[in-house]
Formats: sequence, C-alpha cells, structure tokens
Amino acid sequence: MLIPNQLLVKQVDFDNAMYWKVPVSVWRGNQVIDYGGVIKQHDDDAVCIASDYFPKKDFRFKVR
Repeated sequence: MLIPNQLLVKQVDFDNAMYWKVPVSVWRGNQVIDYGGVIKQHDDDAVCIASDYFPKKDFRFKVR
C-alpha cells in the first residue's frame, strides 16, 4: 500500500504506483521539481510521467 509522501524506492513501488494510477511528485534534493502525475512507464533508469522522462539517478519520486 502506498501512502502520501512515501518515497518510491523499489521497482515494486514504481509498479504499484503505475498500476494503481497514484499521482507522484518529482524531487531533486529538498525541492519539488515537478508536481508530476501518474507514471506512464518506468524502467531501471527512468520514469515517464505525462511526456516527461526523469532519470532515477537524478531525481526522487514521492506519492502525492
């Protein structure tokens, strides 16, 4: 189960957020970069939200 402000860390976290269409925000450090939305797809390297790709190594993703 995903809860607000939960950091997505494991592949299963991203899978669940995508499957349940849970909105996520995109963070760099302590700053919100994008209020994001629903994950369209992801792989080991990046997350696609709407038409934007965010590298996992550069950003953190939290449940909104």
